Amino acid sequence: MNQTEIPVYAKDLMLILNFKHMNTLRSAIKRGAVPPPDIVLSQKTRFWYKSTLLNAGLLERPVASTSSPNHLKAVSAGAST
Repeated sequence: MNQTEIPVYAKDLMLILNFKHMNTLRSAIKRGAVPPPDIVLSQKTRFWYKSTLLNAGLLERPVASTSSPNHLKAVSAGAST
């Protein structure tokens, strides 16, 4: 982890993965489809670093050869409710 790591909070991760309910995220973590959060501040506040989600294959790495902005898209496999 470096000082410029970007945090992805649970609410944002749910939007990326198209999860409708927090229990869907919780069960995905429990079965190993989503890695556990990098930082847990409280029961409700937790986040993952962007690099953790990239390494887990939940986010696509940006392609340097395109002229589009460097934003991440959710991988469609595993993005179920």
